[in-house]
Amino acid sequence: MPKVDVNKKRNDPDAQIDLQTFWREVSDIKAEKVVNFTGDWDENYGKMYPRFQDKENDTIIPLGRLEDGRYGVFNLSIDLNLLAVGSALSGLGVFRRATLAHLTQSRTPEQLQIVVIDPIRALADFDDVPHLAIPRAVSKEHIENSLRWIRKEYERRMKVCDDGYNLVYIHNEKSAKKEKQPKLLILISELGELDLGNSEINKILTMVMQMSRAIEVNTILCTQQFSETRLPNEILSNTPAKIAFRLPYKEDSKRIIGKAGAEELLGQGDMLFTYRGDDWWRMQGFHY
Repeated sequence: MPKVDVNKKRNDPDAQIDLQTFWREVSDIKAEKVVNFTGDWDENYGKMYPRFQDKENDTIIPLGRLEDGRYGVFNLSIDLNLLAVGSALSGLGVFRRATLAHLTQSRTPEQLQIVVIDPIRALADFDDVPHLAIPRAVSKEHIENSLRWIRKEYERRMKVCDDGYNLVYIHNEKSAKKEKQPKLLILISELGELDLGNSEINKILTMVMQMSRAIEVNTILCTQQFSETRLPNEILSNTPAKIAFRLPYKEDSKRIIGKAGAEELLGQGDMLFTYRGDDWWRMQGFHY
């Protein structure tokens, strides 16, 4: 595994990567300083899915800095669903906040609506952003209400697809501005706090993730709990893009990202990223 030439000490300003600096340096996503890990998909699938080359529809997620100084990003519109795992002080918490901060600054509420399920109450700073489709859910009752709302929204978007458009994207192409459906992102701050033994919760999450491309709904799932009961194989199989921050054991790394190595990461944003388990990249993630 290549070493990352970044000082990991939190009090070293040279080791810190904040979103404003990142976006100032890579405001053009095709700039030389940017590595778009899904760039090849844009080219290969451009004819089949032309929206992947449309900045209005891309959902770009910033990841961090590679050892050569370039920044890594990926397109959630292509990878559809993302899983991010890590132990305490690994950088997972900063990733959650950095992702929400970037998306709410780079997309308008007309382009992107967000559902935040936050059982660990880590994202209170985002309560007032206009992108929230429903209030941030923290209590068990609110989370259950959010999941019911997601199910209804899934059914509503499926009806749009069934009305002769097949894909929500095609509906948006053919509809007036006021009738367009915004992309929807579901972000769960701690998946392990949800009762995934509940078949209804599993069913809702699985069917939304499986139909992501058709209904323009993406998910970002974060967790510090790695057991099979807390992170079942259905979730792993439906999240082609995965981020592993520091993990405690080699077995955790192999099960989650298909490769040992996350147990050797240094923490504080040091990460491995993979999509479809074909390639892995090591990066230094963001610090505030």
